[in-house]
Amino acid sequence: TLSGGSMRRAKIVLLRLDYLLGTAIIICQILYIRQMVSILFYLSFLVSVALWICTTTESLDKLDRLTVAIIMLALIHVAINAAITDAVFEYLKKYIMFCCSMVFLSAIRRISLDRGTFRFLEVLFLIVGIFMLFMFFFRNQQMHLLNGRYTRYLTFRFNNPNLTALFLACMTMFLEVAAFQERRIPMKILLYAVAAAELVFLFLTKSRNALLAVGLFTIVAIWFLLRRRRIAFRKGVLGLVAVFPILFAVAYLFFIDNADSVKLLSFFAGEGKLLNSRSKVWKAAFQAFESSPVFGAYYQISGGTGLSQMHNTHVDILTSYGLSVLVLVCVYLYLLVRDSQMKVKPSASSTPLLGFICALFLGVGEAALFSGGLSVYLFFGIFLAMTDKGKETDEERRTEAPRARSFSQ
Repeated sequence: TLSGGSMRRAKIVLLRLDYLLGTAIIICQILYIRQMVSILFYLSFLVSVALWICTTTESLDKLDRLTVAIIMLALIHVAINAAITDAVFEYLKKYIMFCCSMVFLSAIRRISLDRGTFRFLEVLFLIVGIFMLFMFFFRNQQMHLLNGRYTRYLTFRFNNPNLTALFLACMTMFLEVAAFQERRIPMKILLYAVAAAELVFLFLTKSRNALLAVGLFTIVAIWFLLRRRRIAFRKGVLGLVAVFPILFAVAYLFFIDNADSVKLLSFFAGEGKLLNSRSKVWKAAFQAFESSPVFGAYYQISGGTGLSQMHNTHVDILTSYGLSVLVLVCVYLYLLVRDSQMKVKPSASSTPLLGFICALFLGVGEAALFSGGLSVYLFFGIFLAMTDKGKETDEERRTEAPRARSFSQ
């Protein structure tokens, strides 16, 4: 068996490899090297599962056991719902993505970033941001292509601008958190500059949901920093965070049919971005759920292919796997944010946890966290590893004490 030190090194190596693959996926997608994107995508699955196995070798805690229960229950529902299917891998691809997201989030919340890994991630995110800047200025028309046609939305060659916005939102919030914690002035300026550029890119995707999430994060994070102490979220707030996407979808469908509500919220709309753009998808999703509330409608909503997404994390889980799986996932998300808050030291910043909460809000308009999205779960989960500045060794504390104090401010 591996010693504690060897196991920690293995987890850090796998974590770095995962984010190296995630970075390569984005760059290859922008360059439109589709075959390489697929290879890297599947490799990231394997690395994420290996990372989770490493974190569970010492013990399976309550959240790990819940993760296994959710995965098994969802598989039973998918199998019962379909009965039989010939295209096994393609049919199960969405389910596999769901599993991978679950195990990765469960794994990364148990990892504390050492200083070297934090610097490594800073560099990776800066490389992606600078590469996007280069492509935006020198290949601008190609960066607006959608299904082979030029569009006013910035896509960076992703399948749609909303998926582009998910990556940009998470990367922008990460760079902001890193800049807040960075002590070196030149690096702090660089981080803020790239974050500002990505915020402009995010605006050009016209993704309202992502813009609201990043705007909320920035405003509340500044307030946290002005308070100069850790802000603890109440359990009720964390519970609301865990269920918010499904509550939003229900409220949306209730209000969208009210003419006065539509007029009141018309400022959210824009050319090609109708306020009721999700209405048709979500109504169809709830109708499918009503036809199979226990086992879900994984087969039916995809026309038998298994490839579908309902543009909302919770609506997608409810429709695909049934009510019981959604309830357990909500419990899982609550425990995830609660446990992450508990490991934040009194002197540490609350901004990483806030970043994860705002990332979960992105699930209001897109289901990619649990149903694909080119390993976008990596960029959601990064905040969970940052909630604790890292359990440094005695030697690290002695040699980097001044920086460690800065890191937690």
